[in-house]
Amino acid sequence: MSSRSPKYLSGLDSLRWLSALAVLVTHVELHKGYHGLENYWDRVWVRNLGPVGVYFFFTLSGFLITWLLLRERNRHPAEVLPSFYLRRACRILPLYYLMVVLGFAVFPAVTQDTTDDVWLGRVTPELIAFASGQPHVASAFLRRVPFVSHLWSIGVELTFYGFWPFIVLYSRRVQRSAVRFVVLALLCKAVLALAARSFTENPQPWFHLAATLKFECMAIGGWFAMTHSRRITKFI
Repeated sequence: MSSRSPKYLSGLDSLRWLSALAVLVTHVELHKGYHGLENYWDRVWVRNLGPVGVYFFFTLSGFLITWLLLRERNRHPAEVLPSFYLRRACRILPLYYLMVVLGFAVFPAVTQDTTDDVWLGRVTPELIAFASGQPHVASAFLRRVPFVSHLWSIGVELTFYGFWPFIVLYSRRVQRSAVRFVVLALLCKAVLALAARSFTENPQPWFHLAATLKFECMAIGGWFAMTHSRRITKFI
């Protein structure tokens, strides 16, 4: 990709807005039902809007980070990776850990729901999972934490960032690697689901985890970024 390529893709803003709107509509209708208000939760398209919006968010995220990495492919990966991870950490972690502190310490202290007292002043498995950047694992296997359960998608992104930059920067034929990764990710999820059904008494948490690990969506977004890049002109 040309070094003169813009550092900010303003065209993604409208796509992010549509994704956010889809998630918002689903959550609004769900909570209207919780409070006994007239709602459209019984409509299949309303229930599906939110998941589609989240999956599209993942695809956009994969596109963006891959596009950023491709701009640096003319440099050695050892130079690119530290700055990439530092930028991602500064962008994501401050707000993420602020939400974790609010969810485990502040909101339980001010809420009138006494069931939230379970989180106050305790080091729980849920707190350890959130503090280590694995809220998606907590959402699958542990108790639901009020106010911060939505952070599961951040955990999926953080996990993806752990290996995807190495694929992009070290692969000679990145588009082929991206396609292989999508196929491998889907196969691994299928194997995980089959193994959970066959060898565990309660496979539902494993099904939940497999459903949240949308690595294939992010890799597909990365593939589109590779196609968009001017440096890559041949799919071999």
